Amino acid sequence: MPVTARPDDWSPADNPYAIALSETQWSLWTVQLCALRIHEGGDPERQIDARQFVAALRRIERFAMMEQDACRQVAPEAAHVLGQAIEVFATAVPGARHARDVLEHYDAYAVGKGHRQASAASDLARQYSRFGYDPRTDQIQIGPYQINVTDAVTHARQLTAAVHTAVQAYDAASDPSRSVEGADHRD
Repeated sequence: MPVTARPDDWSPADNPYAIALSETQWSLWTVQLCALRIHEGGDPERQIDARQFVAALRRIERFAMMEQDACRQVAPEAAHVLGQAIEVFATAVPGARHARDVLEHYDAYAVGKGHRQASAASDLARQYSRFGYDPRTDQIQIGPYQINVTDAVTHARQLTAAVHTAVQAYDAASDPSRSVEGADHRD
């Protein structure tokens, strides 16, 4: 697939909505690939993919939030709708944010230091040491957090679709000629 040339003055800093869309899509593909390998693979490979799966789930949520921020001024209704989709995702996959935090900061969790580890360090370290994918339940467990892999993929797809919709609204609001409804489709 050829890469389209961009003007030399194009910067991601000036186009956060485009970066959010791209990173959300890459993260969804990562989630889908990891889920496939988790379901079809064996250990230890599926455990490796489970860790990547959790990280990619969180990236989808974070980049959706980036898209929401980008849309606030240009397409406020799209930002609102995307915010609702983010809330649905966070409710449907409640462990994604915290599970990723545990993985990312496990060095602190393991020795009872850090934000969540302020009290009862050894109990928390023991609690958060549990990690793994269980094929019997189709769940990844990280400490007290469980993520159903199949359900999480469904919700990740839905949130990514909401990001795509928000980008279309952003494009339409910032340049009406790019709107799907306003586009000239003659060849």
